[in-house]
Amino acid sequence: MSIEQFRFLAASHIQALHFPDHSTKPAAARAARRALTRLAQWRVIGTLPRDIGGMRSGSTGNVYYIDEVGDRLRRQQDPDRPRRRYQEPSTRFLSHTLAIADTVTTLVRATSSQGPSLVRYELEPAAWRRYRNFSGGSVVLKPDIYLESAVSPEHDDVAAFFLEIDLGGESLTTLLRKCLAYEQYRRSGIEQDQYGAFPYVIWTMSARTPEIATRRQEALAKAISRNPQLPDELFIITTPAELPTLIMKGGTP
Repeated sequence: MSIEQFRFLAASHIQALHFPDHSTKPAAARAARRALTRLAQWRVIGTLPRDIGGMRSGSTGNVYYIDEVGDRLRRQQDPDRPRRRYQEPSTRFLSHTLAIADTVTTLVRATSSQGPSLVRYELEPAAWRRYRNFSGGSVVLKPDIYLESAVSPEHDDVAAFFLEIDLGGESLTTLLRKCLAYEQYRRSGIEQDQYGAFPYVIWTMSARTPEIATRRQEALAKAISRNPQLPDELFIITTPAELPTLIMKGGTP
C-alpha cells in the first residue's frame, strides 16, 4: 500500500500513482476521490486535520495515513508486523515526507510507455544501506529515495541514483556531513560489488525563496569542491523543477 510506504500521501499523489490510465485528469480525480472516500469510511485510511495537513484545494488536497482498520488488515497479512498507532506528525516531518512524495509522483508522470522510464524506486527503510565505517563500526546510510531509470521500460541498462530532498531547513554542516557519509559508503565498495557501479547522489534543493535556494545550492557545491575527501563527480545539485529531465537523461547535466 503506497500510503504505508510513504507514511503520508496527498490525494493528488494517490491519483498520480494509482489512477494514471484514465482518459482525463478530471476522470482520474473522480475515481480517486470515490475510492478514497470509501476507504476513509471503512477506516482503512484516515485524513489529517487541515491545521496539520495545510490548507489545500478541495478533497484533492487531503492528506491520508493508514488508519486503525488498515493497520489491522496489514498485520493479518504480515503477523510479524508491529502495530502502528497514529501519531500526529510535526510540520517539518510532514513537509519533508510530502516533498518526497512530490518528487516520486513528478518522476512517475514524466515517464512514458515508449520513452525514458522510472523502473524502480525505494523509500525508507528499503533504500537504506548498512556498512562499516573507517573505525569498523556499523553505520546505516539513510537516503531519502533510491531510484533507477532506463531509456525505455524494456532496456536492461539502468542509471541509479540516491536522492536527498533539502527544503532549506538544514545547516550546510549537516548537508556536508551527509555527503561524507555517502563517500564513506562508496569507499566500502558494497554497492559496486553488487551492482557494478555506484549511484549518483543528487541533492534537490529548494527554500522559502528562489534566491535563498540558489545561495544554498552554490554554498553546498563550493563546500563539496573544497573538501579533499569528496569527489565532485559523485554529487549533483539541482532543483525540483530540473530533476525529471536530469533523471531521464541518466544523470548527465
